[in-house]
Amino acid sequence: MPRRKNVSVSLSPELQAVAERLLASGRYDTFSEVVRAGLRLLEEREIGFQDQRAARGSTSEVQ
Repeated sequence: MPRRKNVSVSLSPELQAVAERLLASGRYDTFSEVVRAGLRLLEEREIGFQDQRAARGSTSEVQ
């Protein structure tokens, strides 16, 4: 497994509350797990946006 790097993150009170609520739910054991899960979802979303842009680009070239 790749070595992990420690980073510092500043959150708004609202986002801090979201992270604390997720931790309290028991679904996540650490704040880092919450952040990693959020980043994975963001990555999936960005890939979806890229796929949509690519599909629109290839569609406009065909017409």
